[in-house]
Amino acid sequence: FFGHHFYAHVQEYREQMNEKFEALSALEKVQAKMSEITDRSVTAYQCAQCQVVEFGKPKFCVDRGHEIRKIKTVQRWFTCNYCKRRKYSLAERFPSDPCPCGGGAPSYSRASMLYENRKSLQEGPRAVKAPPVTSARI
Repeated sequence: FFGHHFYAHVQEYREQMNEKFEALSALEKVQAKMSEITDRSVTAYQCAQCQVVEFGKPKFCVDRGHEIRKIKTVQRWFTCNYCKRRKYSLAERFPSDPCPCGGGAPSYSRASMLYENRKSLQEGPRAVKAPPVTSARI
């Protein structure tokens, strides 16, 4: 009923959809794993004089010739209870400074490693366009 070219387009479309579904499935597995992680061990640098802890060597301390040690510490993720802004801490149980939103005293709740962007959750995965339907010979 339909020509050979039509079936070739359909088969190509099915292959594209299978590839997309496999990629989405792998992404969902990674997201599920990330949503379970609330802290992780990391390597950071700590200034012996200032007690500043950062992922890289603190430039301020390097410029002043302070002693900098490489340490193993824990990175934890948090969300502001007022504005939902995310923050992480190194070598601290909770962030000590208040959120820039000005919501008052430091008020954070634990969060997972996964950052779910509200915009991306509303849009959903990018759609794959169906191939153009060619006129069929009758």
